[in-house]
Amino acid sequence: MAWIGIFIAARITGQMVIEGEITKIFGRKKMDKKLSALSNHFIICGYGRVGRVVCDEFAHHNAPFVIIERNDNMAKEIESKGYLYIIGDCTQDSVLTSSGIGRAKGLINAIPDSADAVYTVLSARQHNSALFIMARADSPSAEQMLKRAGADRVISPQASAGARMAMAALRPNVVDFFTLASAGDEEGGVRVEEIIVSEGSQLIGKSLKEIDIRAKFGLSVIGVRKSNDRLVFNPPADYAVQPSDTLIMVGDIEQLARIGELFLRKI
Repeated sequence: MAWIGIFIAARITGQMVIEGEITKIFGRKKMDKKLSALSNHFIICGYGRVGRVVCDEFAHHNAPFVIIERNDNMAKEIESKGYLYIIGDCTQDSVLTSSGIGRAKGLINAIPDSADAVYTVLSARQHNSALFIMARADSPSAEQMLKRAGADRVISPQASAGARMAMAALRPNVVDFFTLASAGDEEGGVRVEEIIVSEGSQLIGKSLKEIDIRAKFGLSVIGVRKSNDRLVFNPPADYAVQPSDTLIMVGDIEQLARIGELFLRKI
């Protein structure tokens, strides 16, 4: 009779394994369907200490993204947060293609290995010449290599953390203000945001004084990024808005949304 118990146990175990595999297959198909629908999204390479923070911030701002993580032990944690992901190596062309790199807006390379990071940037740039690429660098030499490989921005987590700590000690109120404004303070409703002036916008050629942003919307323009990457800090009232200008504003979240529509509106 013992063999019957063993047979039943084996059958139940087999069923559980099969059901688990079926669930995985359907889950993967559902994930693949969502991936194929992604466009104008970000690709996050690496879900380590830096990558986690990037993903959480993107999720907070409702920015679409997909994670590429080579360690399959991280899958359960990523799934628990509801994030789209691919288990694979971001240095592989097939994996980058699966992430929709041809349709992507940007790639954030958060992996610590310098050689893999450089190779990923080179490969990503070949896949999509218009892609915005930001990379992590843990040394000055790695920073230079990543820039030569095609990264638009290179960030050193250690340098950024050190500078932030120094500023928080020297100017704590300034740091607190910009931290809350950048994240979007739910209580105060204040945010620092960037608005890109579209080609053909009805506001092109008009001065900030003519547009009267402060009086009409209660917003302040604290800077402008020109199309040639030059930054204009605290632009004067007679500054004339140009196509592809990026206006950096601070003010009420709802008003920022309204003025964003105004700058996109064409003649």
